[in-house]
Amino acid sequence: LVLVFHGGGGTALGAEAATGFSPFADAHGFLVVYPQGLPLRAIGPGYTTWAATGPLDSIASGVDDLLFVSNLLDAVQQRYCVDAQRIYANGFSAGGAMTAFLTCGLTGRIAAFAPMSGDAYQFQGGCPRPHPTSILEFHGAADPAELYAGIPAREDPDWRRMGVLEWLTIWAARDGCTGGPR
Repeated sequence: LVLVFHGGGGTALGAEAATGFSPFADAHGFLVVYPQGLPLRAIGPGYTTWAATGPLDSIASGVDDLLFVSNLLDAVQQRYCVDAQRIYANGFSAGGAMTAFLTCGLTGRIAAFAPMSGDAYQFQGGCPRPHPTSILEFHGAADPAELYAGIPAREDPDWRRMGVLEWLTIWAARDGCTGGPR
């Protein structure tokens, strides 16, 4: 099972069309689920995104997307034959941030994470010691929207975004790796 999260302002249908995962999944015998984010009125009408910093996120108004994804996994696993050891998450931009957010709360349920061009926010309340997990990060150093170097807390205290190497270094240490990310 592969979860694919759309970017900010995007849709589940748009993610399906853009990624090409569905025909690939059909050809190779796996399931793909494209969750739909909720509208975020603070940004603009019809703009959809994810609560990628947790339910305390002031903009997300108490939305708990971690619980949503956990419930979604429960529903899919009840209806379909899913190998619980082979569940993966992927997303682009805001969906990449959501994928990064899931690393803190669902490492026991998701085998590996592959965020693309997504911010990694500092986790509210910290991140409990997760299971070691595989992360494949796709991010361009020239991305003007989701900065590779992150945004320091002094520049935006409400939305502290870790740089890609900082985030991956933290994960390498959590996973017990001594060499850091590659």
